[in-house]
Amino acid sequence: MLSSLLAAGGVDTSMLVVRDDVQTSASVLPIRPSGERPAFHVVGANGTYGPDDVDPDGLAGVTHLHLGGPRVHGR
Repeated sequence: MLSSLLAAGGVDTSMLVVRDDVQTSASVLPIRPSGERPAFHVVGANGTYGPDDVDPDGLAGVTHLHLGGPRVHGR
């Protein structure tokens, strides 16, 4: 759904990596009445992303790049 919405908004999603064999990465932040925000994370597919997933030639001329949860990758 997200990739469809991005594409409909004119965002080039051609370099989006999709893994059918790994669950989607997700975060949930339940906001408590006190304002506390515990964070629950599932690394999922983000943990499988690495240098081999990048086409360096595809990055030529790119002005914006989004990589969700970069600290998760440890790279």
